[in-house]
Amino acid sequence: MKKDLEKGSIVGLLPMATFLILFVAVGIGTGSVMNLPFNLAFFVSVLLSIILFPKMKFDDKLTTFCKSAGNHTVIQMVLIFLLAGIFTGLAKEMGSIEATVNAGLHYLPASLLAPGLFIITSFVSLSIGSCMATIAALTPIGMMLSEQAGLPLGLCIATVLGGAMFGDNLSNISDSTIAAVQTQKANTKEKFMMNIKLVVPGFIITLVALFLLTMNTTDYTGTTDAIEWLKILPYVLIIVLSLTRLNIIASLIIGIISAWCIGFFQGDFNFIDSLGVMSQGMISMEDIAIIAILMSGLSGLMEAFGGVDYLVAKFDKNFKSTKSTEFGILLLSTIVMACITINTVTVLVAGPIANKISERNNLDRNWVASILDMSSAALQAFLPNSAALLVIASAANISVFKVIPYSIYGIVTFITLIIVVLWKPKFLKIKTAN
Repeated sequence: MKKDLEKGSIVGLLPMATFLILFVAVGIGTGSVMNLPFNLAFFVSVLLSIILFPKMKFDDKLTTFCKSAGNHTVIQMVLIFLLAGIFTGLAKEMGSIEATVNAGLHYLPASLLAPGLFIITSFVSLSIGSCMATIAALTPIGMMLSEQAGLPLGLCIATVLGGAMFGDNLSNISDSTIAAVQTQKANTKEKFMMNIKLVVPGFIITLVALFLLTMNTTDYTGTTDAIEWLKILPYVLIIVLSLTRLNIIASLIIGIISAWCIGFFQGDFNFIDSLGVMSQGMISMEDIAIIAILMSGLSGLMEAFGGVDYLVAKFDKNFKSTKSTEFGILLLSTIVMACITINTVTVLVAGPIANKISERNNLDRNWVASILDMSSAALQAFLPNSAALLVIASAANISVFKVIPYSIYGIVTFITLIIVVLWKPKFLKIKTAN
């Protein structure tokens, strides 16, 4: 049964409205929303919210922001971000990505070129937990295969993007997964197992479609580069540990130790160089860590101002059943993603609101985390203004509209998510209470 709830105040939405207005205005004025750094946008929104809202004392607003920004969930999230950055940095420096690609391409027949590229990209993204890093590493491979095998460039680029999204959905060290799990107070393993069931249709349909589209390819002869299996071990270790009940922080520490030992004893870096690599790995995650802190503080202000209660009251009024409430959360994630265009930031923005709605309606925390994570990731593959799509299209010097028709995985996964939200099959074992 739902608890009594104050209706809140629409004025309490000022913190979030300030961010969105600032973000969209700069995007319209400059021609791209990417011209305004997210950390700066959130910081300005925080300052304006503290200064402008008249119903609380300045010191009280500052205290509210600091308490929310520094709560244990946020600090734990930041710690996971930093550890994930260290692991990814070490694995990349020791050549794990190249070793994974070589292992896949070594045995790849021409008729399975596109499906193989999708599988390789998916494994790399699953292992390193970063769709953008995967895109940066694998886009040149996709372009090379397109040129050598005579495949449509749009198809190869969409295949890389789809694989990057697949890994982003499942990787427990992905920043979007970390954000979804932490904001919903979900269980990492249970959310992982739920996501696996949800991505299977999209994964299989994508493989079949890519095979049918490229089955007559005969020009590719494969690669003769040596396979370094040991360099793939840290990735395999992280994936295996994610299937256990071991804490994600402990899993990352084990992965970091294994990557450091292999890289050091194989001569990929010396002790001093490894310190720099680990530092750069942490630096690569600083932006998202700062955004998480600022967003949490902004959410705290919005809750103190009555904005969260206002939104939840609107949900109670318009989405009365469990099914409609879950669909409302999916709609919320979709709208925020369309405005912000980056999935991790979308989860950080929509997550606190979704958590409040979830608690009020006794929704399954793991299921809500999956909705947020999967919807925002899938949308990256076919939203024309998606940051990931724009980045990969720019790198390949191709129009996004030549990539979108081949974005099979993202489209099928998003449709699957809508169907599951409305139908909720029993095999997912979605709980009705936390």
